[in-house]
Amino acid sequence: INLETSLEAAEAERQRSIILVVGVSFLLLSALLFFARKRYMNSLAYDPVTSLLNSKTAINKIRQVAAPSAGRTNALALFDLGNFRDVNRQVGASKSDVALQQIAKTLSQITRQRDILGRFAPEQFIVCLIDIEEDSAKSFFERIRYALENTAIGEQQSRQVSVRSSMSIYIASDTFDDLDEILDDMQFSLGLQTETA
Repeated sequence: INLETSLEAAEAERQRSIILVVGVSFLLLSALLFFARKRYMNSLAYDPVTSLLNSKTAINKIRQVAAPSAGRTNALALFDLGNFRDVNRQVGASKSDVALQQIAKTLSQITRQRDILGRFAPEQFIVCLIDIEEDSAKSFFERIRYALENTAIGEQQSRQVSVRSSMSIYIASDTFDDLDEILDDMQFSLGLQTETA
């Protein structure tokens, strides 16, 4: 009887140990899959070339921007790299990604931590300044454009290639509820600037 009781107790202990090991393994595997999925989903939010937010993610973040405080605005700008094809020809098509990375680095260095910065299109970048004074926003965008135009890319026969950009600005005293329409108007404005140039 004692032997049977000891065997039953040992068997029960072995089953509890197996259940515990399986449970812990399941929890570890679930945690690993959760973090892997989260990392993968985060990677989908970024442009693979520039490491800036991709267009979809940037637009979604801009849609969520709250209304600015009294006397301040939310400001949006689209920057179009007007001579990027010329830049590509001068630095070489194989280095176009390097050129875009340098431009993204310039934009990242001049914008603030709370600003929304993303690659909007192959040759366009979007910047959203949150809760800022209107005059400050306009001068800030001018500084960004100046920094872009003074971003030297590559060396071509001992001369540096500079980027020319044009921008379209939208200042809002509220949220960006009609963002699609705003972006369409901004792109239309950039198109007119290109035709005029």
